[in-house]
Amino acid sequence: MFESKILNFQTEIDRADKKNIIIGNGFGISFDQAFGSQCFSWNNLLELCEIEEGSPLCDLLHECNLDFELAHQKLNNAIDVFVKYGECEDKLRFYRQQVDLLREQLIVAVSASHPNSFANASYEMDVKIESGRRFLRQFKEIYSLNYDLLLYWLRCYKQSYIGSDSFCNSTEHEDLVFSPDDSSNFLFPHGALFLNRNGISATKVRSSQYDPILAVVERNIDNGVFPVTVSEGTGKQKREVIRGNKYLSYCYDRLQKVEGCVFTFGCSFMDGKDEHIIQQLLRSPAEKIIIGEYAPDRARAIQLLNEFEQVQKKQGHRRHVPVFIADTSDTGVWKT
Repeated sequence: MFESKILNFQTEIDRADKKNIIIGNGFGISFDQAFGSQCFSWNNLLELCEIEEGSPLCDLLHECNLDFELAHQKLNNAIDVFVKYGECEDKLRFYRQQVDLLREQLIVAVSASHPNSFANASYEMDVKIESGRRFLRQFKEIYSLNYDLLLYWLRCYKQSYIGSDSFCNSTEHEDLVFSPDDSSNFLFPHGALFLNRNGISATKVRSSQYDPILAVVERNIDNGVFPVTVSEGTGKQKREVIRGNKYLSYCYDRLQKVEGCVFTFGCSFMDGKDEHIIQQLLRSPAEKIIIGEYAPDRARAIQLLNEFEQVQKKQGHRRHVPVFIADTSDTGVWKT
């Protein structure tokens, strides 16, 4: 059942017993609105990149309305066509280098756009941060499709940790290493700035009061060590990257097992960008899915429901998970 009636997001949270949440870029945007910042506004990232103005890559980004994922998708599609037509290796190498440059600059830009930390938060900021932490505590499992540091900071604020992830100490590695733990409840199926590739798995950056996480991430990038992130343009491309890494696959598979009510906050499900996430949700034993959208009108609600319905039809599942649209505009994530 796909119901086009628009619900109230907070009301649905209050009604649900077992509840989980998937966080998208809208979560960072809500932070910006509450704190009067521009840290997570994606339309300013190109200004932070070292991509030459007027270059083909810069022009491509402008044509894609600064949608890095769409630009990434177009480059990958071009490479597929060139391979099919037997283009020379030099041309293939150039476009693959452009893909690498785009991903690296995206990571650099995201890192540069962050506030330094919450270490010197004022009383007013502290109240808002604690409100955000209370919001997260309502959920059994928390999935983030972002790779910024916001959720990391919220979870570790003042070393008063919320929940757990699947990383632990190792005598063989300086950073924390991935160790599957089904009791963990913070999961990052698209990777994150604080996760680094470790062969076909991942490690988690270790930080401290004297060596903050953002400084460690920036130092790693300066040294050519780039985080594990999934920035491909389509759900199919994202799924292929996810399947190439044990940690990402673990988080992705956990989505298919999620129970109770699943909420999403600020996720982009349009144009197939996160079709792979929809697939997992519709395969799960979830009782219902609540898609949180900021001030949606009926046309937007129908668009979102159509995305889910199309995936349902492709999968051909007999079981239909009820899907609803809910308005997040009065949800007090950062209320004082």
